[in-house]
Amino acid sequence: MIRTHAVSVGLLVTIASVCVADVELFTWEDGRFTILFADKPKVGQQVIKLPVGDVTMHIFTAELPKRTGEMLVSYTDYPEQTFADRKPDDMLDDSVTGTIKGMKATLVKSDPITQAGSPGRAFSWTATGPKGPLKGQGRIFLVGPRLYQIVIVGMEKSVQQVVYDEIFKSFEFKPAPAPAAGVTATTKPTAPSMKKQAQSAKSKTTTPVPAKGSARGKAAAKSQDRWITHTGVSYEGIWKIEMPIKPKHTTEPGLFGVEVRNVHSAKSGKLTYTLKIQVTPDSALEEGKESVLAAARDKLAEEVGGTVADVSDTQIAGYDGHAYRLDVAGPNPAIVLARAAIVGKRTVVLYVIGPRTDVEGPSAEKFLESFREDK
Repeated sequence: MIRTHAVSVGLLVTIASVCVADVELFTWEDGRFTILFADKPKVGQQVIKLPVGDVTMHIFTAELPKRTGEMLVSYTDYPEQTFADRKPDDMLDDSVTGTIKGMKATLVKSDPITQAGSPGRAFSWTATGPKGPLKGQGRIFLVGPRLYQIVIVGMEKSVQQVVYDEIFKSFEFKPAPAPAAGVTATTKPTAPSMKKQAQSAKSKTTTPVPAKGSARGKAAAKSQDRWITHTGVSYEGIWKIEMPIKPKHTTEPGLFGVEVRNVHSAKSGKLTYTLKIQVTPDSALEEGKESVLAAARDKLAEEVGGTVADVSDTQIAGYDGHAYRLDVAGPNPAIVLARAAIVGKRTVVLYVIGPRTDVEGPSAEKFLESFREDK
């Protein structure tokens, strides 16, 4: 029988009042999977003792936005003997049963699914938590000898189905590679290393080299073909934006006394592309949109040391806002093209900074136009 990680309710759910966090797309080459995670996940292992020998479960956990719940992803490679006289459907059903039993939960439903030709199960459950009723959803896939599990659970009153759906939709796996000559299919993989993955991703990232003269426009257009879609989740749902490379996610104190403002920034060539997003408190909203946007503009001018040169009306994701330019003096003069709007209850600021000839090109425009909600 395939065993599953016994996940307790106490491990998976911690409720606290914090500011909004974002999710990012993570890929583990050793695990051959990609999925959205809220912040950097914690990585662990658990040895499972089987009659045919020990196997290692690789475990990845992270909190959901605002700590409304937690998610867990795991994968385990099983030896061939495990599958003797066993049907994949029986193994998947046993895995669902083991997961539910481990959480002391009540199964609501379990349906057969497939992804990329591999069989799986989509299941949901309810449980009693220390803070109130819990609801959870999961996916299990059997890909060759490897079993993947994705489990998400949170307070019943805080469940955001759009967040759950986006996480499940983001999950992708690669087929098991064909074994090399003299190597059996049951060879155990090495444990995934976050540092190794970061170094691997860095080595594969190509920073476009600015072209000179008449070739600049063609080079800029070509570089846009390599852009990525960066995805985030807040308490209001999913947002997406186009970036030339994977941005770095940091936080800083927010406007209007908000504890955290999320910052996503990427430098490519001579340009730096930045998205800043935070919750807008009701007290600020009561002062009106113009007051909020003026505060965001003044803060950006202070941060870059620039002077506001032009302000006009624009939209971000269909919400009315401002577009403006900042002139930055000094030994390395630059300009900033920025846009800001209140999207739902979030104050969103987008800007690109760099030399005038580069900022006024198509790449900056593509970035500034790309922020959108995925409802």
